Amino acid sequence: MLSVAGWVQLSVGLLSLGDLGARITALREGEAERMGGEWPVELRPVATEIDDLLAARHAETEHARTRAADLAHGLKTPLQALMTEAGRLRRSGAGAEADGIEETARAMRRTVDRELARARTASRAADARADPARVADRLIAVLRRTPDGARLDWQQEIPQGMAVALDEGDLAEAMGALAENAARHARSKVALSARRMDERLHLEISDDGLGIPQATRDVLVRRHARADESGTGLGLAIASDIARAAGGTLTLGDATPGLTATLTLPLARRF
Repeated sequence: MLSVAGWVQLSVGLLSLGDLGARITALREGEAERMGGEWPVELRPVATEIDDLLAARHAETEHARTRAADLAHGLKTPLQALMTEAGRLRRSGAGAEADGIEETARAMRRTVDRELARARTASRAADARADPARVADRLIAVLRRTPDGARLDWQQEIPQGMAVALDEGDLAEAMGALAENAARHARSKVALSARRMDERLHLEISDDGLGIPQATRDVLVRRHARADESGTGLGLAIASDIARAAGGTLTLGDATPGLTATLTLPLARRF
């Protein structure tokens, strides 16, 4: 009888350890946020310790994220002052000096904007979700009121009811950067579409402009480079950073004519 009781107790303990391992895996893969309290007495201290560690890590991440964002915002005012001073120098005839100041200020501003994008996506919630069709509708409504967007035919073909694993504000930031670039370079139209492949959604934003040479595309996505003075590279770099933080990618291809920017993002979990 004692041996049977011991075997039952061992079996129950092994099942509990299996559940513990599965829960830890879910935490690592972003499918759960905490261990929770519904554990056998023997395992409860372990689960509590893990949750305490997760809470401390989350607090540290939020603190670092806030400080990075504050620092980046704090740099924007002096950078704007530098640009103003460059304009004054240019008007007084010191064009070469103004060019040097403006180029330095632009490089710093690109770094600041990129770090702000990284700070916003540094602590993505496990249950984050956003509807690309709704985001696209809002972006188009705004861009149609801009000089570039008002002259274009906007084609919104993203199916309703889809959701990606990304905060809605971050998705709007990434899609907005790409849509603004498309509007800037399009001749007559910009098209937004989406297609699902496995557990990922491919969001495509295409324009019918001149496009970007193949040799330039990868550089624009990886670095702070810009294809022109209007900021094409910055928008692509920010969108790329947001996609990577969500476990996705940004790729560039030919639209024949024009450019197609594709955001590949994981689909949101179903509840």
